Amino acid sequence: MRARFVRLTWRELYGAAAAWHNPRCVSVLSGGHSVTVHRRRTMREIMRLLLLLVVAASLVMALGAQSPTFESGDPGALSVKVVKVRRCEETQRKASHYGCLVSVEVHNRGDLLAEPTVFEVVAKKDRAGRSLEPVRVKRFAGSLHGRAGRAIEAGARLRYTFFCPSDLPKRGVKASVARASFFRGACQPELTMRVRNVEHEKFTYGNVTPQILDLTRCEVTNPLAHPVDAAFRVVLEKPYSGRALLLVHLEPNETKRWEIQEQSYSNRAFLLGPRARKFELVDWSVHRDDGRGIAAKAFRDVWRRWRRWSDHEAKVSGRFEYEYTEVPGPRSHRKEPRRLRVQGAFTITGERSVDVQPSASIEESDAGRIEWGLARAFDPLRRPPADEVATADSMFLVQSGDPVVLGFRGRGWDWRSANDGSEMQATLSIRDGAIVASGYLDGLTPPHRWHTRQQGDGFVVTGIDMPNHRLRFDFEERGGRLLPISYFEAHDIEGVISSRTQLTIFDVEVTGAAQPSAVDAGPAATELRSAWDACYRYPDGSVTLRGRFHAENKGRNEHAWLGVNRVKGAVTISGFDGRRYRGAEVEIRQKIDAGKRKQVEFMVMDRFRIWSGRDFCARPSFDDAFAGATVSKAPDDAGVFRIENGPYFEVVVRDGRIVELVYDGGTRRKIGYTKVGAHVVPTSLRTGRETVTAKFQAFRGWLIPVEFRFDKVFGEDWGPETLKLTKLKVE
Repeated sequence: MRARFVRLTWRELYGAAAAWHNPRCVSVLSGGHSVTVHRRRTMREIMRLLLLLVVAASLVMALGAQSPTFESGDPGALSVKVVKVRRCEETQRKASHYGCLVSVEVHNRGDLLAEPTVFEVVAKKDRAGRSLEPVRVKRFAGSLHGRAGRAIEAGARLRYTFFCPSDLPKRGVKASVARASFFRGACQPELTMRVRNVEHEKFTYGNVTPQILDLTRCEVTNPLAHPVDAAFRVVLEKPYSGRALLLVHLEPNETKRWEIQEQSYSNRAFLLGPRARKFELVDWSVHRDDGRGIAAKAFRDVWRRWRRWSDHEAKVSGRFEYEYTEVPGPRSHRKEPRRLRVQGAFTITGERSVDVQPSASIEESDAGRIEWGLARAFDPLRRPPADEVATADSMFLVQSGDPVVLGFRGRGWDWRSANDGSEMQATLSIRDGAIVASGYLDGLTPPHRWHTRQQGDGFVVTGIDMPNHRLRFDFEERGGRLLPISYFEAHDIEGVISSRTQLTIFDVEVTGAAQPSAVDAGPAATELRSAWDACYRYPDGSVTLRGRFHAENKGRNEHAWLGVNRVKGAVTISGFDGRRYRGAEVEIRQKIDAGKRKQVEFMVMDRFRIWSGRDFCARPSFDDAFAGATVSKAPDDAGVFRIENGPYFEVVVRDGRIVELVYDGGTRRKIGYTKVGAHVVPTSLRTGRETVTAKFQAFRGWLIPVEFRFDKVFGEDWGPETLKLTKLKVE
C-alpha cells in the first residue's frame, strides 16, 4: 500500500499549536486533508505529532525536488483517444482559418513516466469535404528534451488539450504521439497558476497600412524553480467570438506582465489582436533539464567532421565566371528573361571582405550578387573553430533521438548572423554525424534541409534547400587543400524559378598558407599510386557538350518534379572538365505548363550535378590528393592501405584497382568498373544504400558519361531516376 503524506506549511503548524487553548479540538486543513488534534492530549504528545508532520512535509518536499532521470522510450507505448474536437470560433465563419481545439486522452502502456510533446492528428477530410494532410502539433514551442511536467505514470491516463490549425470534423479524427519525454523520478502533477488583473487596450499594428487592434494585458506568476510553459483556455471576443488556447513561457519564479498582442503557435498558426477573458489553466510543462552537456558534445563532434580550413582568415584570390538569369514575373514590365555572363578576378581578405574585378562593366546589383556568391561559396570552409562560434552555455538539447536537434541562444551556430538571438533561437539537426537541417525554435519558419557528402575525413555541404531558395556547392581537393569550384543559387515563387546564379571558381590561390609536404615515397605509397592511376581520369582542359536529354523518375519524387515524370529536350554544358562546368542551358521540348518549366529545367541539371560530385574519373592527381599523408599496408590484408593525414582512413585495392574508399567516420564507398575501349572506367559508386551509376562513350579523346541512374540518394524511398544524353557533340 502506497504511503500518503500530508504537507503542512509552517503557518498552519503554528496555527495548530496556537489554537491549543481552544475548547474541544483543533482542525488543521491542508490540500483538502484534515488533521484533528484533541485537547485532552498532553503537550509532549502534541509536539511529537507536530514533529512527525514536519518530517513528513520535509520528506514530501525532498521527493518532489528529486531530479528526473531522462531515458529513451517508445512513443508507440502511448495510445491516444480523441475525446472532443471543438471549433475555436462560435460564429462558424472562417472556420478553416482559425482551426480547432482538440482534447485527447493518452494511456501510458509503458513502464516509464511519459509526457507527450508532439501529437500527430489525422483526418481524411475537413468539415467541407476537402482532403486534409496529417498535422504535427507541438504542445509548446521550444525544446522537446527534458520535459517533466504533466507526465503520465505507467499504466495511467491523462487528458491534454491543444490547438490544431485544420478545420477538423467532429468525428473520424485520429491522433497519435509523435514525440514524448520519458523519465524516472518526479514530475509536477499539479500546478496552481492564476491570471490576475486582466485589462484590455488598443494598439496600432503595421506601418504601411496601420490597423487598430485589441491587446489583452494581465499578470501571471510561475511558482516553481524551473522554467514553465503554460496553456490557458480563454473566451475570445475578438478577432472572433469563441475559444482559444493562449501559450506563455515563464522563467523560474517569474512574475510576468503578459501583453498579448498576438499568439504564434508552434504549428505555424497565428492569432492577431486577441481580446480575451476567463483564463483557465488547462495544460503546462516544466523544463527540468536543458541537456547542455549532451548538446555541447554533439555540436563539437559535428563541427569537427565538417571540413574547414585551419587558417580560416587566410587571404584568397582567384578567377570566376558568373552567369545570372532573371525570369520576369507576371507583373513585371519586362517580357524577356534577363541574362548576364561575365568573367573576372576576386580577392577575399579577413572574414568576409570580398573585392571583385569584373572584365566588363556591370551594374552594382550584379557586383553585389557576385560578392555574395563568392562569400557563400567559401563560407563552409572558412569557418572559425567551435569554441569561437558557440559556448556550452549558449547551447541546449532540443530533441534527442533521430535526428538530434540542438538549440542555440544568442547568435548561435551561424557565425555570420547579425541576429543577437534575443527573439529567435536557432537550431541544428544532426543525423549520422552530419548536419541534415537548420531552423528556428519559433515553429513558424520551415526548416532548411541540408545535403552533405563524405569528403576525406569529414563531410562537406553540397546543398541547402530553403523556402523559395536553393543553394548548391561543389568542392575538390587540390594541393592538399579543399577548394570550392562552383556555387549555384536559385529563387522560386510557388515552385517556379524566378532567378538563378551559376558561379564557377578557378585558379584559386591562398596567400601565406603553409604548403603541405609531399606524400611519402615508401613502397606502400608507390603501390597505391599505381592503383590510383590505373583507371580512367579526365584529361586536362575542358570541353563543351551539346545534345539532347531524356530524364525520367518513377513518381516517388513528384514534389520536386512538380508531377512531371518524363521530360526531354536539349542541353548545352560549357567548360566541362569532369567535376565542374562554367555554364549550362536546358531547353525543354515538350508541352509542360509554363509555371513548371524552370523548375524542371533546374531538376535536370541538378541530377547531372549529383553524378559529377561523386565521379571518380574527376579525382585529382595522386600527389594532390595525398599531399602530406603517410601510406602503410594493413598487416592482416595486403590489399588494404592505411592512410594517416590523408583524405581517407583506408583504401582497398583488388586486382590493381581501387574498389573501396573508407572515410574517417566509417562510411564506405564501393567502386565498380566497366571496360570502355582501351580504358577501365569507374562507372558504379555505392555509398551505404545509395547507388549511382553511369555509362560512358568516347568523344575526341574524352570519355563522357551519357547515361545515369540514381537510387536512394536522398532516402530509402527515393528514386530510381534516370538521365540520358543523346546525339551528343563534344567541342
